Amino acid sequence: KLNLNNAFNAKNDSLYTYGVISNKEEIMHFEAQYPFDGSHYLNADISLNNFPSSVLDDLIKPVSNFSGSAYGDISLSGFINNYSLYGKIKTNNLSFDVPYLQQTYFNDIDTLETIFTNDSIIIQDFTLYDNQYKTEAIFYGNMKHRALKDMVYKLFIETDSLFILNTSDLHNENYYGRGFIGGDMAINGRPDKIDLNIDAELKDGSVVM
Repeated sequence: KLNLNNAFNAKNDSLYTYGVISNKEEIMHFEAQYPFDGSHYLNADISLNNFPSSVLDDLIKPVSNFSGSAYGDISLSGFINNYSLYGKIKTNNLSFDVPYLQQTYFNDIDTLETIFTNDSIIIQDFTLYDNQYKTEAIFYGNMKHRALKDMVYKLFIETDSLFILNTSDLHNENYYGRGFIGGDMAINGRPDKIDLNIDAELKDGSVVM
């Protein structure tokens, strides 16, 4: 449920919008200022409380089906097509899918910290586990953006042994099977062109065709 209230300042030269999104409890509130001087310059403050992290699906295209609960504060300032973001978001009970690998990863114990600074989104070191064998890896990285568009990814995974591949020839006839790796993985690129670079070796239990 979204509730909005609008008001003008004493000079009547700016619109102020106050909003609350509720789902049994208040999960987001925000305040925004939009001037009438034609500059298209925005100022906004956003607070999240138990907000569904599925909103990240549109930002991090290499992965999908985010679930979890996000908490924190973000401030936004700048021109409507090139604004800056500052703040920190913490996410609990995180899980997500990697469609290329037909895999699901999760962590229901630790908290993922994401830092917003100007045109960068920084993902702090975070331990993730696979859903089937509970192997683990460290996940971190950053994303560059322009007003949350034109995303450029630099995401990294480091592991001694991680279950990364769970596919059949129906998913990809060139490579498929069950794979465990030890080493490093980098996910680089843009939403329309993702490069997956792996510097690792197959571990016991792997059967790759």
